Amino acid sequence: MDNSKKVAESGLLLGIFAVMLTFFMYVPFAGFFMLICFPIPFVLIAVKQPFQWSFGFLFLACCISVLIGSIHIIPVILLFGMTGIILGWQLSRNESPGPLLVSTVLAFLAGLLLLYAFLAVFLDIHFIEESTSFFRQGYEESAKILDGWGRAPSAEDRERVFESLELMNTLLPSLLVMVSLLMAVLILSAARPIVKRFTEKRIPVLSIKELRLPSSLLWYYLIVMVFSFLLQNNESGGLYSVLSNFLFILQFFVLIQGFSFLFYFTAQKGWPKAVPLLAVALSFLLPGLLSFIRIFGIIDLGFPIRKQIQKK
Repeated sequence: MDNSKKVAESGLLLGIFAVMLTFFMYVPFAGFFMLICFPIPFVLIAVKQPFQWSFGFLFLACCISVLIGSIHIIPVILLFGMTGIILGWQLSRNESPGPLLVSTVLAFLAGLLLLYAFLAVFLDIHFIEESTSFFRQGYEESAKILDGWGRAPSAEDRERVFESLELMNTLLPSLLVMVSLLMAVLILSAARPIVKRFTEKRIPVLSIKELRLPSSLLWYYLIVMVFSFLLQNNESGGLYSVLSNFLFILQFFVLIQGFSFLFYFTAQKGWPKAVPLLAVALSFLLPGLLSFIRIFGIIDLGFPIRKQIQKK
């Protein structure tokens, strides 16, 4: 591709990016949708142009962001721009679905950590601490109102609520990983039809019923559970915080494996697709069902149960 065509194509994508940014900044209720779509121009550039060209495109996008919005929007543009560039670069290498998802999650997670550091260091915005303080104050105000009606919460209820708020601080790394995973899935979903329409590359779809996580995950899960149980009386220690985050993440992946087995089992039985979807929806409303699905995940990781189902 000659330079004039490169420049023309890049200019067109920069124009599209500028329109998206304008909608994000000034159109109510369009912000989150535009955030999901922000990486798409960067994906297209990274797929079609050399890797170094993509960084020049990112630089110009940051300049446009300052003109349309303000300098404070640059960290957000860097976050979604770098995620799009990494995704496009991986697509240009024809990566399989697994590495494609993992690289997108890691790129977004790295950007999210840098954004969090930027807010804390340069703008003195400590999001988690301020959120915790906000919820604590809100709970105290609600408790005062209930106290006036003679229905004040007990000391045990107060302690339980405050422990939950402290747990949010402890599980911050895990929460960032979960957010990164969710955003990666949404970005891949939004970019898939655009990439298919304007490039020769394809973003493959990984069916949840075909998902098989490594069996070693089960051993990690059991080991972390044992150590967490042994250290439950030392909740203020740093090791307990690390183990809590590992356990949270491993429980999440075991749950995903349980959902995968549920979709696989219902597909093998020829049941309607609405059955596993309904089970997933109910599992978030009924904690007991969520634990039951996690047991399915443990069984699927530890035993060749799918082969037995296929034989039958």
